[in-house]
Parts: sequence; structure tokens; C-alpha cells
Amino acid sequence: MTVKIICGKTGFYKNGAVTTGFRFLHVLNRYRRDKFERTRRSILGESDISVNPHRTMVAPHVTLTVLALVAGVTLAQREGLDLRLNKEVESPGAYDHFGHMTCRAVGNAVELDSVTIFQVKVTGQTIALLTVSRESPQSEGRHDGVSVKGTLERNTALLVLDGTDAAGGDSSYILCEAAFTTPSGKKERAIATAWPQQPQTAAPGQASSDNTQALEAAEQRLADLTQQFQTLNLSYQELLTSKKAEQEEQKKILDRLTKLEEEASSPAPTQAPCDCDNITRQLENLDSRLTQLESEESLEEEPTVCERGMNTLTSKPYVTINEESMGRKISCDAQTDGGGWIVIQRHSSGDVDFYRTWTEYRNGFGDVTGDFWLGNEAISQLTNQHYYELRVDLTSKDGDSYASYDAFRVATEYENYRLTVGKYSGSVGESSNRGMTYHDGSAFSTYDKDNDRLGSVNCAQVCHGAWWYKDCGTVNINGVWGASGSTGMSWNNGRRFPVTFSEMKIRRIS
Repeated sequence: MTVKIICGKTGFYKNGAVTTGFRFLHVLNRYRRDKFERTRRSILGESDISVNPHRTMVAPHVTLTVLALVAGVTLAQREGLDLRLNKEVESPGAYDHFGHMTCRAVGNAVELDSVTIFQVKVTGQTIALLTVSRESPQSEGRHDGVSVKGTLERNTALLVLDGTDAAGGDSSYILCEAAFTTPSGKKERAIATAWPQQPQTAAPGQASSDNTQALEAAEQRLADLTQQFQTLNLSYQELLTSKKAEQEEQKKILDRLTKLEEEASSPAPTQAPCDCDNITRQLENLDSRLTQLESEESLEEEPTVCERGMNTLTSKPYVTINEESMGRKISCDAQTDGGGWIVIQRHSSGDVDFYRTWTEYRNGFGDVTGDFWLGNEAISQLTNQHYYELRVDLTSKDGDSYASYDAFRVATEYENYRLTVGKYSGSVGESSNRGMTYHDGSAFSTYDKDNDRLGSVNCAQVCHGAWWYKDCGTVNINGVWGASGSTGMSWNNGRRFPVTFSEMKIRRIS
């Protein structure tokens, strides 16, 4: 038998919490009514105890599939997790064989922390058979004739259970629990359960006792889940109350601002002279508080990953993200061509000197909110882990233009950060011996480390910058801002022209 539970989109953080609760309690009451009928049939020797395959339980924000043979109960909390518990009986109809069971968890949009498989006996005793986690990704063990082994690799966990002991499968059921972290950083859990194969023939008295105990254990589990639901519903109500209070405070501030502005602009002739200084201070204080509230609300929606399509998540042109893998903050272009561009260079004024040493260009300099160079080492690490494309935005006296390249890579420091660029497209114009294409295959040079192809000349000194110089041409956007001639910021698309703004950015290719 296959029980498939497809959970709806209405959840605890929207107006569907109460609806979800009613559905859950309805299933619980219907389950209790079934208990009497199950027990009666067992006493009469009718051992055909099954679960209506059309019954479903709706839980918020989850898509979950449970595979079982006779009966199953499941609960999960988040979308983005695929949790499957599958039981295959090696000897169909055997009362004393636990069979072969697998639990598989895949974190599609969440990060798995650990997966544990439990044996739950009708006495209420719960035995943790095995746990795999990010800290211990491989494990195996054995308990009372039940052997388990499991792995957790690449955000996918697989736990395999083999029960060969006659005492293992007739009075217990299996529960698989996945602990995971959502994209927002919240810790969640999801479970799936399955009962072992019921006997085809059994003594009426024994069937009645075992089934009653199993039903009581399942009913206790449902009671525990009801308590969890009530706790989550209470948290949801507290969240609603807090949000409502914040909205009421904003409304009061706006009403007060409107009233004060009317008083300041249109004082009644019969009233005393207006205390304008006092009103001005109140306006400033209220405006500051309103700005603070709006800022706090916007911070909650700030994207945390620089990726294509983020222009639908924010209206900001740039977002500063703390990139833990690099140990630094990055500037992310969130709008251009769908967004998701990591900015590696910005040169828009003369406030930051780009005539720097090899070490400074290796480590990076400047501020990501202004003019800066991200650092050759960071750029090399990024482009050697995944495939990236490059875009260079330029501003000159003729207006804005750009150049795009479908591949971009910077080699290691051992190779002097050698440059690789792909096929060009864009509006600035380029040929095989112009633009970035001309510098393809060149090593990086600074005034204190000459790696260009002109042995007697250091192009970094001649151009007063640092770049993947070949023979002192044709791109020099790390040159002197506002200067003319060979030392100034410039681009060459067939003719050399000065630029007043440049921004290099890279985006990961799926």
C-alpha cells in the first residue's frame, strides 16, 4: 500500500493556521472512532486491519511522500524536503520477519543536519537505532537483531534497516526523523513512520492485544503531535499580535505627522503663536522613528544569496551580503540582467588609489560600498570552484556601454593569476585584438611585479595601474581616474577612449 501525502501551501505564517488545525483534529477524531471498529474485528478474528488509502493529512509548507505496507502516520514542517520511508517484506506473510526498510531524505531547498531512525514499541519505549549527521556522515549498528547502516552525503541521507530477529517486527513500528535548516536559518524537523507487516493469521486473543497496544501507542503519538500543533499555533498568534502592534504604531506616527504638519502650515488666527521649534523637533523625532521601523522591516526581506533572479526579491540596485565562504562582505548587483552579479571592481572617482602593490591586489582594497578591488585571491577561488561569466559596465562622454563574456576565470597565484575570457557580446564593440579578448591568456602585473610580455618595459608603471597587460594595451580601467593619455582610465574597441566609470562583475553559470 502506498500512502501519499501532498501538503497544501496554506501554513502557520499565513491565515491557514486554524484551517490546518481543524483538519488535523478531524483526522485525530476519525482515527479514534476507527479504534473501536478495529478492536471489535480483532476479537471476532477478522485480521484484515488496513488504512483507507484515500485519507490524507494536510501539513503546511511541505511536500512529503510516505511509503508503507499497512499503516502510517506522518508530520513535517517545511517545504523543500523530500522524506521517504519504504518497507519491503522479504517473506510476505511471515509474522516473525521484520523485513528490509529504507529511509531516504533529500534536502532540495533546505540543508540536512541529521537523520535518525527509531524503533517504537507498543509499550511506549523508543529506541534510537542509528543517526547520521554532517559531523558523522557514515555510521552502522545493530540492536536486538536489527542491523542499520546509513550515510549523509551531498545533502542526501540514506538509512537501510534489516530486521532478522523474530522479536523485532511484531510489536513495534519504525519512525524516521530528519532535522534540517531552512534557507532563513530556522531549525525544523520532519518525520515519517511505517508499521511492520501484520500477520496473515494469528490467534484472536493475541491479535486483539497486539492491535490494541499498537493503536494506543499511535494514539499517544497523535496526542503528542496535537500538543506540538497547539504550541506552533500559539507562536503564530503571538507573531500576529506583534505585527499588528507594529502596524498600529506606524499608523499612529503617520496620523501624528499629518496633524502636526497641518498645525504648522495653517495656524488659526485666534490661537496663540505657534511653537515652531517644538513642532519641528517632534516632526524630526517621529520621522526618525518611522524611518527606523521601515528599515527594520526592510532588513527582514534582505536577500542573503547573490544569484540570478534576485531582482524579483528586492528593488535595491545593490545589496551587501556577508559571504561566509570568503570571510568577507561582497557587493551584489541585484538588478542588471536579472541580478546576481558579484562586483569585483568599481572605479568611479579618484578617492581610491588603484596604483598598488602585488600584495594589495592579491588581498583586495577599498570599500564594497564605494570604489574597490575584491582581491585576486578571492576572484581566483570563486572562478575555480564554479563556472562564471563576466560583465564590464562603462561610462564615457558618449554614454553608457557594456561588454559581456560567456566565460571568465583567474588562475592561482602560482600561475600569476593568469586570465581566461570567453566569447564577447555587448554594446561597446570589440574585435580579436581589442577589449578584454586581447588580454586573454595574460598574467597579472603590478608596478612591483612585472609579468607582461615586454621584457624591458613594465606596463603597470607605464600605464600607472595594474592589469593583465600583454604589451601595455588595450584595457586600462585600473589607471588614473580623470587623467588623459596612457596613464588614464581607458578602453579600446578599435580606438582608445577615456572612461569615467567602470564596474566589473561576475555571475555563476548554472
